[in-house]
Amino acid sequence: MSTLSPDWDGQRTFLAVLDTGSLSAAARMLGLTQPTVRHRIEALEHAIGQPLFSRNVNGLVPTDEARELAVHVRRMAFASELSIVQRPEWAVKSRVM
Repeated sequence: MSTLSPDWDGQRTFLAVLDTGSLSAAARMLGLTQPTVRHRIEALEHAIGQPLFSRNVNGLVPTDEARELAVHVRRMAFASELSIVQRPEWAVKSRVM
């Protein structure tokens, strides 16, 4: 396993690909481009040192490593959402310039 730390954007992107089964569908869901989604998945794979998906005619198929990682990433996502519900002041505020 690599010493690089996966970022939260990459992990959210990973869940979107896992849930939709394709880079393009995940990109639409997240409001990103398909190349951005592909890059984030590749960066996450590099960071953990394991492939997360294989391709077949129906789209992307998660590897065993992806299914295992998904359990932990979903817990983090749930905890993040829960903390914002419980402490709205922790939510990131966007600024319009």
